[in-house]
Amino acid sequence: MNSGAAGLSHAGTLTDRNHLFVDYGIGYWLHRNNESKGLTGIIPTIELYHTSSISDADSVNAGAFTIGGAAGDTSLTNIVAGTTFGFGQCNHVTAAYVGPLDSDDRQFNGAFR
Repeated sequence: MNSGAAGLSHAGTLTDRNHLFVDYGIGYWLHRNNESKGLTGIIPTIELYHTSSISDADSVNAGAFTIGGAAGDTSLTNIVAGTTFGFGQCNHVTAAYVGPLDSDDRQFNGAFR
């Protein structure tokens, strides 16, 4: 808020929400042959990611203006399923799909990578 020609005055401090991030993944060597010249490994994996807000965000009021303070809690759960293919000793190619498991706070429909 500007208090005349004297400069700016302190209106408040904004802080974002605190979040909890939890992830879990598991994979398995479906095929492993380090002596091969071609395909040396196949490793399917599945991962779960969860993000949840554990506190509220601040808001600052200055005259007729309010900044921040987004309402509601955030809770996102996504799943990733993919496979890594190994070629030789140092080359890997990974393909995976990610998609949301919940529909309320959905941020995207899915992605292939």
